[in-house]
Amino acid sequence: SGAFASPFGVPTRWFWYGGGPRIAWRYNRRFQPWAHVLAGGARIRVVQTAGAPAARNSFSWVAGGGADIRLNERLSWRVEADYVSTRFSSVTQHNTRYRTGIVLNY
Repeated sequence: SGAFASPFGVPTRWFWYGGGPRIAWRYNRRFQPWAHVLAGGARIRVVQTAGAPAARNSFSWVAGGGADIRLNERLSWRVEADYVSTRFSSVTQHNTRYRTGIVLNY
């Protein structure tokens, strides 16, 4: 996944990559909550006005969950909230990530 931000007015690109287990409770066809714990890495790239862009990589992990709410036979609405931990420049960052979207069911 990717996110873009501009802390302190400096254009920054941030990417997270990884994987892990996901547990879904499928007791109800219309509402399906789930939780996951993911491990991987993060890459931050600062776009500088002069010279080459500065980039750093970091170990990262995510814990969170969400739910898929079935709208009809082919579409669901997904809501998700995650805690994201990274460690850049020997400092641990604690962040949250919120997402929503449409899921196509086959």
